[in-house]
Amino acid sequence: MRRSRLTEVMLEKQQLDLQHRNDNHFYWYQIRMDEIDETERSKFVQLNQDEQTQNFLDTCYNKSDAFLLQFWHALAVPVLKMFMTQTNVNGYLDRGSMFVFSSAQFRSLMSIEDDWVGDSLLDLGAGDGKVTDVMASHFQRIYVTEIATQMQKQLIRKKYNLLGLTEWTHHKFEVISCLNLLDRCDKPLTLLQNIRQSVKENGRVIVASVYPYSPYVEENSSSNYKPSESLDITASSIEEQINLMVKNVFTPSGFELLTFSRVPYLCEGDLTTSFYILYDIVFVLQPSKQNKS
Repeated sequence: MRRSRLTEVMLEKQQLDLQHRNDNHFYWYQIRMDEIDETERSKFVQLNQDEQTQNFLDTCYNKSDAFLLQFWHALAVPVLKMFMTQTNVNGYLDRGSMFVFSSAQFRSLMSIEDDWVGDSLLDLGAGDGKVTDVMASHFQRIYVTEIATQMQKQLIRKKYNLLGLTEWTHHKFEVISCLNLLDRCDKPLTLLQNIRQSVKENGRVIVASVYPYSPYVEENSSSNYKPSESLDITASSIEEQINLMVKNVFTPSGFELLTFSRVPYLCEGDLTTSFYILYDIVFVLQPSKQNKS
């Protein structure tokens, strides 16, 4: 008797999961250094899959194997998408959590010790707060923004200080994180200008950018989901995108590069795939001394 397509998919998933469980995924973190602009090469931080990353993957495997949960999601998602965006659906169902970097990887990129504590963190587009959680222990005060109402509810439950989409521009923060947001907002250049005005002069900015850069504005369906501002970073390789981000985006916006790395941008999967993966470039920036406000 011919196996059903679902059975075939599940068997394929099990085989793929076994491969991933036995893999350290070093290639997720690699770049070709000879293709990075010479002035920036020394700022690269080599990261690797660590325990916290593995724990997230294990959670993905377990959730994907929870058949009844995934079957419920498969039924609920298409119905809920008739009334709300995909992001709000994920927030409502508590699914699709993201992972960008671990606590140890965050400290390596920021060049801080385990016991370092700063004054304030602003996490823009914080989603369900799972990535914010990774950074939170290093700050006395945590501020977040988020456009999706279902995600806002999760952030409020975590007792993070939720700010309005323009309210944050009237304050100063020691560290501002902008993770995987430039390709999802309508005006990324304006966003960077606002970040430059809102970070303290001795502060830091953390930006994560997906490769390949492919902007999609979920809340802007009137313009075919395209942003009104574009970034000049069309690239044929992740190394070229790194070079263009620094040269065409960060430097003109008033920032200097401190460190950068490549990390997997992981997302909890579903019944057929334990996790989804894109590739992130994470940059740590400081306000440029030549562009003081």
